[in-house]
Amino acid sequence: YQCDWSSDVCSSDPRVVDKAGNTSAWSDPVEFFVPRNLTRSRGWAKVSGTDYLRGDALGAIRRGARLVLPSTTVGELRLVAPSGPRMGKVRIRVGHRDWHVVDLSGPRAALRQYVVIDRYSGVRKGRIVIQALGGGKVLVDGVVARPNRFPAGAQRR
Repeated sequence: YQCDWSSDVCSSDPRVVDKAGNTSAWSDPVEFFVPRNLTRSRGWAKVSGTDYLRGDALGAIRRGARLVLPSTTVGELRLVAPSGPRMGKVRIRVGHRDWHVVDLSGPRAALRQYVVIDRYSGVRKGRIVIQALGGGKVLVDGVVARPNRFPAGAQRR
């Protein structure tokens, strides 16, 4: 497989070779996304642990703390974060569009994916902003921000 780490997209065009050396036709390409690991900024502290993506997560030090990611094109947005009964809330937006509130409280889970914007809601472009709203402990671990782009083999002709 090949990965473009600037957009966290990996793709694979699988082929099979049998014992006689015969090569199969190309299979449909496979595309998958790797969550972007977040980096610390003012108002956030790094939290280490084996349950977190790449061994760390970010915890909000204060209500209103913001993480701002570089500008990108987003068709689907997911937040990777732990959940638990005493967890708080964050709000997320792309560019200058509406805020989406994500409640991290619920059953205890080390890693959970929250669908913030589904792939059928249209494409947005801009910086991704994550803001801690409080109401409990706020931890965030990663973001999957992918464009509404499909591998060539998956598109209908």
